[in-house]
Amino acid sequence: MLADNQSFVQKFIPNFLDQSAIDLKDHIEVENSRAGFPTIKVRRDEKEFYLHSKYNPLEEAERIIQKYSEKIEKSNHVLFYGIGMGFHIDLFIRKFPDKAFTLYESQPQVLKSLLEERNISHWSEGRLQEFFVEFSIEKQNSFIYRFLEKINDEVTLIVLPAHERLFKEEYKMFSSKLSEGIKNWKNHLHVNLAFQKRWVLNGLKNFSRVLVTPNFLHDVKKEWLKEKPAIIVSAGPSLSDDLEEIKHIKDNRLAYIFAVGSAVNGLIEYGIYPDAAFTYDPKEENYKVFEKIVAANLSSIPLIFGSSVGHETLQNYPGEMLHFITSQDSIGARYLVREDDENIISINDSPSIAVITFQILSNLGCNPIILSGQNLAYRDKKWYAKEVMNLEVSEEANKEAILVESVEGKMIETNEDFNRMRLALESYIEKNPSIQVINTTVQGAAIKRTRFMEIKEVINEYLTEYLPVSFDEIIRNAQAGYDIDKVTEDFNNQKNREDLKEAYRQAKRILDKLQYELKVTRNFGKVQQQYIKFINHLKKILDNECFIVFIMPIMQIQFNLFVQGLNDLHLRKNIIEEIETSLPFYIKFLEGIKSSMDVILPVYQEVSQELASAQIK
Repeated sequence: MLADNQSFVQKFIPNFLDQSAIDLKDHIEVENSRAGFPTIKVRRDEKEFYLHSKYNPLEEAERIIQKYSEKIEKSNHVLFYGIGMGFHIDLFIRKFPDKAFTLYESQPQVLKSLLEERNISHWSEGRLQEFFVEFSIEKQNSFIYRFLEKINDEVTLIVLPAHERLFKEEYKMFSSKLSEGIKNWKNHLHVNLAFQKRWVLNGLKNFSRVLVTPNFLHDVKKEWLKEKPAIIVSAGPSLSDDLEEIKHIKDNRLAYIFAVGSAVNGLIEYGIYPDAAFTYDPKEENYKVFEKIVAANLSSIPLIFGSSVGHETLQNYPGEMLHFITSQDSIGARYLVREDDENIISINDSPSIAVITFQILSNLGCNPIILSGQNLAYRDKKWYAKEVMNLEVSEEANKEAILVESVEGKMIETNEDFNRMRLALESYIEKNPSIQVINTTVQGAAIKRTRFMEIKEVINEYLTEYLPVSFDEIIRNAQAGYDIDKVTEDFNNQKNREDLKEAYRQAKRILDKLQYELKVTRNFGKVQQQYIKFINHLKKILDNECFIVFIMPIMQIQFNLFVQGLNDLHLRKNIIEEIETSLPFYIKFLEGIKSSMDVILPVYQEVSQELASAQIK
């Protein structure tokens, strides 16, 4: 390695200093092109390949950057896959000094040749964010996740042409994972943007009820559920095939039966009252799933709800209620304390209530876990079992359908949402290898690591014993276990709220002054003085517990964009110009804080008063 590259490598790729980690699977040589610039020759299977033009690598670099120039102009970030001798990187930095970029080299031996041949220390003068070297394929996923987490803008991918041809399989795998990662990340952002305010609002409005209801993961006797069979009943079209057998199972107490989402209506329609219904959807209209139960004042079906479920769902529910804490509930995570001092289990947010329920039942040790009506695909152009809803797949949905393997080994149509649910379910099944998972869903999507059996066979092979403890008895013996006095005292601490309001008022006042100084006086001393004051008050906001618990979760995406926006500002000629450029980001961020405070703090005050008045005890 050239001495000039030492500090660069130490800063951006310190793991590369361990030269023994490099696998020289191909014979790599550096030779001069006809134009006198170094190029890399790779010998593989007795053939020779060049990573750059053996005539003039600089002209080739010009063509690469020219090809992508329009896309680069529209992007805020560029990802280079395949570095080679880096001529195109040099040109990119010269032409686009303001553009942030990330480097990915899948061939450590190629990078080794580059570092021995060319001084690339000047790359750190550009806006290089990360330099990733693929020492093992296992690290690829973590890079993609980390990369997408940091990048909130459109990304331009530039692949070194010869790299793509010569290392075809490596690139194909990377490209596939990146595309899938981008798709999942966009869905993640879409979900967060849609629900971030509802999660906090629901967590607040449900807080009192959570405090006085049993936590299903802590307050039931786990030994009564451990190694006992449980059925997760979903609303897919194939549920209709299983209803007669599910009724037999319920009547003879052969397994615990849990309805997820709207499946509860299909069971009731058939005369089956499940042991409990699970729900977690944060949307307001989630209450409509249980309208029939509320209208009939049906109190015999317990509701096990996620703490961030749509608060409207709980208001008139007539039956017993238990809960579980969700990963999206920042309020429960901060304030709930148990009398037994146990750490409270949090259930990861997931794309479906069936995946949530599987997490819970596997945590409780239920075994086997049986999946019914878990189609995760279309069947006869239907979305749901006829007992739940008669809804056909639209032509538009048909056009966007993708094919997956069915439990019978055929190819069937599904959509991206169902596919995400299947992949999430498979992930949690994989994490629980000791639990037997059986899928009874005829003509449903195949779910890895499950055994497909028709439900009659399941009864004969697995459900042969009468459960010793009814679910009603399990519920009767469950008592809420939170330390209400301690939680109430902590929750009702007014100082954090008042400090947040005051920090916001001061930050807004100083920001107005700062705008005035920039517009009217442009006095360096006064501008700098007001800017320092503003940053100090902004820090008070960001460090405030009330902001962290109640406001930040509502603004998570906006906050990420705010930080990214400030990071993307390159240094200006003087401090006034730099502050002036950053001002719109601060104004928009403070506006977001104000609108979030206006929504959340009045509800926080209501709940605080309810706790203080001992209405929940």
